[in-house]
Formats: sequence, structure tokens, C-alpha cells
Amino acid sequence: MINSTFLQTKTSIMKTKQNKTPGRILACLMAFAMVFFSFGTLNAQCSGYTSPNGLYGSYDMGTLTNGVETQISSCSYAGEIFTLTNLTAGDDILITTCGNGSWDSFLEVRDLSGNCIAANDDGYGCGYNYAAQVTFTVPASGNYLLAINNYGGSASSVCRMIMATNITVLAGAGCTDPTACNYDDAATVNQGCTYAGANQDCAGNCLIGG
Repeated sequence: MINSTFLQTKTSIMKTKQNKTPGRILACLMAFAMVFFSFGTLNAQCSGYTSPNGLYGSYDMGTLTNGVETQISSCSYAGEIFTLTNLTAGDDILITTCGNGSWDSFLEVRDLSGNCIAANDDGYGCGYNYAAQVTFTVPASGNYLLAINNYGGSASSVCRMIMATNITVLAGAGCTDPTACNYDDAATVNQGCTYAGANQDCAGNCLIGG
């Protein structure tokens, strides 16, 4: 003889489980989506491409003005390794390929022993167009290598510019020029000022009547 109370209890449990299952699945899918899309903005995993053209070119990164994008190479090809000299421990650096090119650039920052620090093949600098953009915090002062490759590791016959910016946030940073549009009277370190265009105010309004 089957206990009716047992059946009612079991049926109630089954309904409860069935009702909760879709909610749990939805929660898991949402969590997965959040993780997936957040990781899409981070540096990619290092590829270890061999860079068949070897070492070519260098730039003294210690000369970068904080917050100012600077061209460190006017023409670099996929398959080359570019040397970044005089980096300072703790600085945050952003590097991007720039200019037209028929290759999907991949940037990889390595120490002098070849250990990967950071890498990425995606970015939105310089109008995108298959650009790569990588950011990293310098682990120790000294020189580093920037492996410039086509995604997949092949070389290229068209060169691209390489741009770099020291994006380290300095204490007391701001615009110290009282004539600038973004003047900050509390700033003690000048880290970028913007100015009005010719015959315009800071809001872009024309100052010449007519």
C-alpha cells in the first residue's frame, strides 16, 4: 500500500525542484555571460610567436611624457621584435599599432629572458583597422621586448606605426596652466592640458561676431 502523504510530499518536492531549475540555469548563464564579456576587454593570452625577422628598432620609454600618446616607431613589420628601453617599475604603459595594414596585428610584451608579460591582438586605437592594443604594469625597471606579429605568427609586407602612452596616474596630477580649459588649481603635477580652438571658447562657441 502506497502512503498518500508520501506521494503528496514527493510531488511537492519535485514541483519545487522543477520550478527552481529554470531560475538556476538562467542565473548560471547570466554569470557566464558576465565573465565572458568582461574577459573580452582584457589582454589576451601570450602566443609565443617566433617573430622571424628578429630584433629591429628601439625606443627610450623613459622619455615619454605622462598621458601623451607618442609615436615610438614609424614603420614596424609583423615578425619583428622591438626593444623598449628604460622602463620604470610600477608604471602603467599602453601600446598600440596604428595606421593602415592588411594584417591583424598581435602585440606581446616580454622580458629579456623571453617571459611573457602581456599580450593582445585586439584594440581600438588609431581607428582600429586590425589594430592591437596592449596594456601592462612594468614589473621591474629596465628593458623589455615588444614582439610585433600578425595573428597566427606570419610576417607582413606592409608596416604600421607603433604608439605608446604612459598612463600612470600621478598623485596631484592635472592641468596646471591657468589659461587652459581644464585648469585644475589643486593640481601639483601637470598631466595634460586642453585649449580652445582658434577664435573659440572652451565650449566651442565662436568668439567672432557675425
